[in-house]
Amino acid sequence: MMGSGAYMQAVSGLKFVEKGRYDGRVALGIALGGIPGVLVAAYIVKSLPLTAIRWLVVVVVVYAAMSLLAAAASRRQAAAAVAVD
Repeated sequence: MMGSGAYMQAVSGLKFVEKGRYDGRVALGIALGGIPGVLVAAYIVKSLPLTAIRWLVVVVVVYAAMSLLAAAASRRQAAAAVAVD
């Protein structure tokens, strides 16, 4: 199943590139950002105590939740403003 999923994603990715729905700059930014991320994980996070890693995960999850809620609230306000006009 993993093999078929990998082949399916490769073919699907080609369709995105053909249709122009692919932003190469974003993909390059994510790929280049992954290099320092791996280095930080290999040398810093690996040496942290488990309690510190748990709290780090909690902070990241709470931050992500708050930013998603804020984005949803701003979209709701924008939609309400458009509906009133």
